[in-house]
Amino acid sequence: MELTSDELEAIINRAAAAGAQAAYAQAKKQGTEKADRYNDTFAVMKNYKDARFCLEHTVDQATKLNASLKMRHIDAALKVMQQRREAQNRGIEYEAFKLYFLEGLSYETIAEKLDTSKNTPRRWITGILSELSTLLWGLDSDL
Repeated sequence: MELTSDELEAIINRAAAAGAQAAYAQAKKQGTEKADRYNDTFAVMKNYKDARFCLEHTVDQATKLNASLKMRHIDAALKVMQQRREAQNRGIEYEAFKLYFLEGLSYETIAEKLDTSKNTPRRWITGILSELSTLLWGLDSDL
């Protein structure tokens, strides 16, 4: 059976459209996963002080072991972030991160305290959270 050029072109167009749809769906999925990891990292840091309290005060040994393993991982990742910023002479960025998550200061207060513009602390913290996400959750399996 021989195909006409119109039939062949229609098959090629359908295949190309299906491929484009699959590529779009994969890109959208990866973007969503990256956003989810970022949001998870933000939530972990927002709850860091409470998690530290739980670790120090729980009596259940299984909970204590689980919390201890997770906190060691988080603490190691935070240390790497601090070392990276300091090595790049950008320690002020990590200071803003600590003030926001560990001391609970607002972006505005951090900007005043560090003598910077009002949006700069948010930008610094967002950058650190993005890097921290990879340290905590790893890379996409598809990379």
